Amino acid sequence: MQALQDRFEDPTAAQHAKARICSLRQGKRPVAEYIQDFCSLVAHLRDWPEHMLVYQFQEGLNKELYHNCLPWGVHRNLRALYQLATNVELNLMVYQECAAHENRPHRMPKGCPASRGGKDGALPATGEKPCWTLGACF
Repeated sequence: MQALQDRFEDPTAAQHAKARICSLRQGKRPVAEYIQDFCSLVAHLRDWPEHMLVYQFQEGLNKELYHNCLPWGVHRNLRALYQLATNVELNLMVYQECAAHENRPHRMPKGCPASRGGKDGALPATGEKPCWTLGACF
């Protein structure tokens, strides 16, 4: 297999992939798209150790997402980091949706996990704060 790759693969593919991966950024797009682009470049960087790939992946993450991944510790496994970033992004989206609706009285936003709530998402009249104002959406 290696002989086939050496013979038919573009010899500059690794150089191009290295340049592209160093400038790759998530920006405002979903992390799944960023992961897909990152993986397509990793395929050409067989000589890069995993810790360098992890570092480069984190460098390209959206800063808000990156900072929200930090409390989960240092990851040296790229697949685990992909999963963490995906989960944190999903939780951030749910939290932001919950926070956007927190000023609406007596209604729980659709999809917001409720620790307390009455029929059809109505909040109890006890004066307790809804779950999303306590940061419990994570």
